[in-house]
Amino acid sequence: MTPIRLNLHEDLCLWLWLRASAKCNWYMDMLLALLLNVM
Repeated sequence: MTPIRLNLHEDLCLWLWLRASAKCNWYMDMLLALLLNVM
């Protein structure tokens, strides 16, 4: 797996891009919630 401690700004940009390309699939929100809980 990739390191958990990544640049938060890059993570948010990546998440936003994935969310936009995935047309706001519900699991994207779940992943963000999990990331925030870990950090």
